[in-house]
Amino acid sequence: MMFKMHTAFAVCIFLCLPAIAAEFLPNAEIERMALFSPDQQNSDLRGHLKPKHKTTLAAEMSAKVQRAYVSEGGRFKKGQVLFVFDCSVQNAELARANALLHAANERLLISRELVSLNSISQLEMANVQAELAQAVAVKDVWQAKVKRCRIYAPYTGRVVALHIRTYEYAQEGQALMDILDDRDLEIEVLVPSSWLTWLKKGHAFSVFISESSTNYNAVITQLGAKVDPVSQTLKITGEIQGKHPELLSGMSGKVSIKAIIDEK
Repeated sequence: MMFKMHTAFAVCIFLCLPAIAAEFLPNAEIERMALFSPDQQNSDLRGHLKPKHKTTLAAEMSAKVQRAYVSEGGRFKKGQVLFVFDCSVQNAELARANALLHAANERLLISRELVSLNSISQLEMANVQAELAQAVAVKDVWQAKVKRCRIYAPYTGRVVALHIRTYEYAQEGQALMDILDDRDLEIEVLVPSSWLTWLKKGHAFSVFISESSTNYNAVITQLGAKVDPVSQTLKITGEIQGKHPELLSGMSGKVSIKAIIDEK
């Protein structure tokens, strides 16, 4: 009998706890206790490194690869030639276009002299000028095609994957290589959406990267634009402070974010 009374009393106390808390604790404090457990939730936070800039370079023309100047994992600098295509036909067409342009310029000079002597009509002069404009357009077209014979690096970085080799034939639009800028890495972390009450851009945190067994200081650079309704999490992006050449894209580790709670 005594045991049943003790059990009933314990159940009553358990059910009354929310009401007691509401009576003696401020609403903000109750909400903080319910939604935020920093030690527990921090222990589950993990982040991974990713590059700010990554690109898949594709062929802008159909041609045979004459030479690839880089290999997988290799480094390159901005503006460096990465691929050269066999453009024998395009170069020949450009040379012919330049010759036709030169001839059109000569005809224009002669026609101007003839016009001054009233030896040709204005209509004939207009035709000569039209031929010159057409020759310029043809030259510009082939010049643009010849520029596509070389693929240049858009930024300094490394080759992630090479999809084609020297002497292989590339189709227009075919992926040639994947590249990334490994000098400027970001870290992505999923955090509880309830942290939006205090987590702001510029908030400092730390990350322990498993692969390097080192702790790094970082700062939040961007908060996600959408909360996942199922997991109630928000993606945040951070930037590791300083230069760390040992870090690579894809590395991951444990993230520690200290809360800033308004005590007012």
